[in-house]
Amino acid sequence: MDKLDEKLVRILMYYYNDSFAYVVNENEKSDVFKTTIGVKQGGCLSPRLFRIYVEDVIPLIESLDFGVSLGNMKMGQKLL
Repeated sequence: MDKLDEKLVRILMYYYNDSFAYVVNENEKSDVFKTTIGVKQGGCLSPRLFRIYVEDVIPLIESLDFGVSLGNMKMGQKLL
């Protein structure tokens, strides 16, 4: 959260603190329930919030140099 202005963080906390949802499956609709984790599916802010979260994770994953071995080739390995 250190990437966002403190006022914006407070607004987002308020926005998500009282967040409710329901599930629709074909013609059935669930009861309304309080959401406690994640970003709002279909919310206009959700892609941006996800990007802020993932921004630091991607370089970390890339630095791990993981890959998949297929015969004598390794896919996903960093190129030197």
